[in-house]
Amino acid sequence: FLPYAADRFHRSGGHAPKSQQTDMIRSTLRMFRGVTTSFSRSLRSRGDDSELSRQGQTCLESLMRALDADHTINVRGLKLVLDQTAKVSATGAMHVNVRELNSKEAWAAYLSSSQDLEVARLRTNFVEGIRRSEDRVASELGITSIHCSAEALAHPEACQELLQQILRRTENVRNYSGHRTNKIVVDKTRECAINQIDGTIVVPLTLSADRILDFFSASAGEADRISFEHQKEVKELERLTYLVRSRLKVRIFSREEGVTIHQFRQCCNRLVRMSKSLMPYTEGLNLRVSGENRLNLSENCVDIAWNFA
Repeated sequence: FLPYAADRFHRSGGHAPKSQQTDMIRSTLRMFRGVTTSFSRSLRSRGDDSELSRQGQTCLESLMRALDADHTINVRGLKLVLDQTAKVSATGAMHVNVRELNSKEAWAAYLSSSQDLEVARLRTNFVEGIRRSEDRVASELGITSIHCSAEALAHPEACQELLQQILRRTENVRNYSGHRTNKIVVDKTRECAINQIDGTIVVPLTLSADRILDFFSASAGEADRISFEHQKEVKELERLTYLVRSRLKVRIFSREEGVTIHQFRQCCNRLVRMSKSLMPYTEGLNLRVSGENRLNLSENCVDIAWNFA
């Protein structure tokens, strides 16, 4: 499989032109106009060749032309999500309908008259205030971080109130647990729990500050131990990734979502052992460990099964 896939990949020029063009536009908008753009999950799941995906591409290109034509339009700090419906999320992200904003003129009219921009800025500023509160809480508790998830931020006022409650109870106490690697995530869950993979402490948004701090005090040691072991594993995977890249001369080496750490480690070890015979085919390749072998030009890579023969 690999010799065939590598030959096809290099013959294609090693990239998917449409994806590369999209990435260039998004990078240009972020660097020179200060606006972050992304595609909603519904658009990403359709694939590059779908009609909806093409409409998304047209929408993005039209935005670029509209901003080039009028430098007085201020979009700095905004987050635009190209979607099938228009709305402003609780965190301040502006979702726009790609079918409606399909020309430079449509974008210019929307950006100059819509109230969405002001709403988005207000909500973004509120969320930034929440992030500052998170930093203060983490400092008071002596931990790595506390973070409100996207689901929890659908209720930003509740997030801010909970963080303020925790601050009021800990502002006079330093290094509450003494476990500096602890991470806390406030989420829309029902019960407190410790993530058994990375040691993150997950707490419900609806729980009181006292109960959260009680659970934190009781669980910090175990969470710290899991976190420490996870960090060791991550460093080992980073070492293996570097080893594969250097031995096989690949340009990019990555892991597909869904491939476990154990599977990734197995694949890396096998690739290193076979590096002498594989290197003539892998040099300059974008290689990704996956669940199956496939030439994936739409994502600019060659997928190799983690248990390849």
